[in-house]
Amino acid sequence: MEGFTEFARAAAPWVVMGALLAIYFAFGSRRKEKGKQNYGLLGMCMGMCMGIALKSIVGNVGTGMTLGMLAGLILGSLIEKKDDES
Repeated sequence: MEGFTEFARAAAPWVVMGALLAIYFAFGSRRKEKGKQNYGLLGMCMGMCMGIALKSIVGNVGTGMTLGMLAGLILGSLIEKKDDES
């Protein structure tokens, strides 16, 4: 059982990163159709930096980075960009 938990802890950042990329590309394809833009990419970048900075709380860099990116994507996707057409 100890081997499985070690494998799960090592594979979790890669699984989360793949899910984040899938979500990001799905939002990107939908955004082009509707013409709406959000701060998802900026949120992912800021979340990644915050996750790395808070690595001592989470335990390791990979987990902190992926959790930060996930939180940043969620928060950034909720905020729409306003078009400056004037």
